[in-house]
Amino acid sequence: MKIILVDDDHLALEGISRMLHWEQFGGQLVGCATSGDETVQLLEQQKPDVVISDIRMPGMDGLDLARYIAEHCPNTRMILISGHGEFEYAQRALQYQVTDYILKPITRAN
Repeated sequence: MKIILVDDDHLALEGISRMLHWEQFGGQLVGCATSGDETVQLLEQQKPDVVISDIRMPGMDGLDLARYIAEHCPNTRMILISGHGEFEYAQRALQYQVTDYILKPITRAN
């Protein structure tokens, strides 16, 4: 399973990539991006199965990215990560067939 991680916080990207045990679930990290726009380029190059993205980023945020993926990459699953528990974010995410919505801070128990 090919996975792309997206977060505008470089430390968060590094932490998530180290925390997940990729081999235990047959995952392969094929790219990291710090913006939605950068992710669009990776989507075309890597054709990932899953994109795990922060919801709040400058420019194209995670919800905009989710909409893009729903419209252009229907076979790619989307998981959003957020420090915001507000229902409106989760509700909008559901419109774009987001698979999961995880609140920060992320731990292995999440």
